[in-house]
Amino acid sequence: MFSFTGPLVDHTSGFGYFALMPSSTNPQNSKARFYSTIQLTLNQEQCLRFFYLMFGADVDTFNVYLDQYENNNFVNRLLIWKKYGSSARRWYEVAKTFSSSKPWKLTFEGVVGKSFLGDIAIDDISVVLGMFF
Repeated sequence: MFSFTGPLVDHTSGFGYFALMPSSTNPQNSKARFYSTIQLTLNQEQCLRFFYLMFGADVDTFNVYLDQYENNNFVNRLLIWKKYGSSARRWYEVAKTFSSSKPWKLTFEGVVGKSFLGDIAIDDISVVLGMFF
C-alpha cells in the first residue's frame, strides 16, 4: 500500500537516493535502524549533519543516538537528537555537535506510528571535525 507520505525526491538533486522507513509495510511501534561504523576520533568536536523528512498524520519518532564502546564492547547510549510527529512534506536540515571520550558510532532510529499514514526518510548524512556554524 502506498500512503503518499514519503519523499517525492531526494534532498540533493531530485534524482538520487535516500533511505526510507515506510510505515505501510511495518506494524505499529516497529523500529528501523541505520548504523555508522565505529569511529576512533576521540575528545574532538564533531558535527553531524543530515536531512530528514517526517510526514503523515500518524508518523511517530525519529531518534539519533551516540553509542559508545570500550574494548569493542557497547557501554553507553546517549540520545543526541529527537523529533516527534509530522512536519510539512519537505526536507529539513539538522546539524548537531557532539564529542566522545570513547570510540563511538551513530544509530539513526525511526519508529512507526499507529497506522500507514506516516513515513520517515533520511538523506545526505555527514560527520566532520569541528562545530557547525
